[in-house]
Amino acid sequence: MIMNHYKTMNYQFLHPCRHGLSQVEVVVSSLIVGVVLVGALNVLGAAKQTNRVAADQIDAPSLAHQLMGEILSLPYEDPEEPGGSIGLETGETNTTRTDFDDIDDYNNWYRVSPQYKDGTPVPGVESWPRQVLIDYFDPATGNASGTDTGIKIIRVSIVEPGGTPFELQALRCKWGALQQPPAVNTTTVTSIDAQLQIGSTSEPALSSIHMKNHAHD
Repeated sequence: MIMNHYKTMNYQFLHPCRHGLSQVEVVVSSLIVGVVLVGALNVLGAAKQTNRVAADQIDAPSLAHQLMGEILSLPYEDPEEPGGSIGLETGETNTTRTDFDDIDDYNNWYRVSPQYKDGTPVPGVESWPRQVLIDYFDPATGNASGTDTGIKIIRVSIVEPGGTPFELQALRCKWGALQQPPAVNTTTVTSIDAQLQIGSTSEPALSSIHMKNHAHD
């Protein structure tokens, strides 16, 4: 009895039971992995889209403020041809903004790709259309006016790559501080432009602010 028991145990040791995966188990495992992978990719895609939308919501106001600050730094009307109509004066061109010397020179200015005042493209925002519209403003009605009321309304609009529009508005008065001639030659700081870049590969963020209290030299 002892010997028979020993042989039986030895036979089981030399021939152990082996288990494997069936085709059904392989298919089910592959299906589970596929579902998990698709879900992960969807989450990643949604995160990228959210980041892009958030970036657009930052870039649009930044680009609009940059252009608005540039406009508000100029006089209400052309110093050499006061009293003229809204638009470019003699000898001025809208090829670049370097010739603009009063705010209404920007009226109907439009570019598909944002540019600096000298015409240099703003990097990283090649398809962000910006447009400027300027009208006389009637404070009694809050609407545009066909005659000079001493106030102009400036509208800077921009369209994000996804098609979402953004508009920034400002009013400029003919009798503001910038319109009063100084008693002596004076350099006045009316706006500040800034660029912020994180790292060497990211695109710089633009911003501009029109100063309420003007600094003098």
